[in-house]
Order: sequence, then C-alpha cells, then structure tokens
Amino acid sequence: MSAPDTSADDRRSSRIRAKIPLIMYAEDNTGTPCDAVLVNAHGGALQGRKKVPVGDIVVLRHTDGSKATATCNVRSCVPLGTAKNEWLIGVELDHPGNFWKLENPPADWAVEGRKAARAKADDGKPLGDSRGAAALEAQLAEAVASMKAKLEELASTVDQARESLKKAAAEARNEAIAAIEAAGRARSEKLDQFATMQTRKAESITQAAVESLDEIITKKMDSFGKRCDEAMQTVLRRNNSAGDVLEIGKKASRSSRDEF
Repeated sequence: MSAPDTSADDRRSSRIRAKIPLIMYAEDNTGTPCDAVLVNAHGGALQGRKKVPVGDIVVLRHTDGSKATATCNVRSCVPLGTAKNEWLIGVELDHPGNFWKLENPPADWAVEGRKAARAKADDGKPLGDSRGAAALEAQLAEAVASMKAKLEELASTVDQARESLKKAAAEARNEAIAAIEAAGRARSEKLDQFATMQTRKAESITQAAVESLDEIITKKMDSFGKRCDEAMQTVLRRNNSAGDVLEIGKKASRSSRDEF
C-alpha cells in the first residue's frame, strides 16, 4: 500500500493505491471478482473483467470473514487494453467512509469532521457532487495512463525477450546440426578404420593360410621323394641280386658242360 496522495486541492479525500479483493454485484445480480486498486473515502477504482455501464448501481462485498458490503454508483468504465480484457471501473460510495478497511487511513478520511468544510466552496457557494466526480474521473484517467505506460513497457520487454529466445533457438539449432554432422563424420571415419582393419586381418589370415599350405605341400613332396628314392634303391638291390643269381646259374651251366 502506498502513501496517501493529497496533491489535488479539489479532491475530497486522499487517494491510496491498494489491492483489495472484492466481489462486485451488478444489476443483473451476478457476482464478479475484482480488485480495488485506487481508493479514498468517497469511492475508488476497481479492476475487473466485467464491463459495467456508467450510471449503474453496484454492490461491493469484501471476501474476508466480515463480508461487509457497500452500495456504489458507477462513474466511469474504461478498457485497460490487457490480454485479460480487463476494465477500470470508477465508483462512488453512497456512504463515504473507510469501507476499504485500511488500518491507518489518512486524516481527511474522517468524513464527519469534514462536512462543514465541504458545505461551502471558496466563494461561499455550496459544493456539488459533480466536483468530486470530476476529481475521481481525473484520478481514474491518471491511473489508466500510468497502467497503459506500464503495459507498453511490459510489451516492449516481452518483444525483446521473444527476439532473444528466437536468437537463442536459432543458435541452439545450428549447434545441434553441427554436432550431428560431426557425429556422422566421426562414424564414417570409424567405419573406414574398421573396414581397413578387417581387410588387413583378412590379408594376414590369407597369407598365413598360404604359408601353411606351402609348408604342408613341401613336407608332402619331401616325404614322397624319400619314398621314391627308397623304392628305387629297393629295385636296384633286387636287380643286382637277380644279376648275381643269373651269373651263378651261367657258371653252373658251364661247369656241367665241362664235366660231360
């Protein structure tokens, strides 16, 4: 809650910025939640989502345990231009006072003590309610202008944040694409290395098989050669033995002829 504002001489009581939750009952008897955002002893500004025609009578009720109520006259209703379709509704209390339940209201909220001062204007003429309504409308216009300025600032901040998010998203996308491409290249390099390794392994196995086969063939050939040599030696020995037998036979034949 902010400090009271008494800058305007024609304001019947100081206004205070606040946020007081209320239920507003319009002539159609439907209760609508709203917040009192600017109040004084004679009325206030309500922020809600219901448009209420100027001149209508509404009843405000507190949402706390007391459920205190007050009857008000709608003096203005202007759109705030927010995404929630909210309205700023200016109301005037039928019975001025601290309906808003502020713990330490300004001194000029003591309405009974101010009746004599309000009975006459500076020129001695009675002061009508239109002057207070004009002051309240001026307060509401100021509040609307302040809220619109804040909304424009917020919209600018949102636009900047949106652009930053777009830029960050684009950078993240580019980084992701680069990471995927790098992973693809690494995978291709690994596949090439694996293929080369398998080729070398196959060549090594083939070479070992050829060498083993050569060794086996060489051993078989050596064994076959030895067996051939042994067979030749056996044949030769047999031939020699046959020649010796033949020679003995020839000698025996000559010896027999000589005896006859």
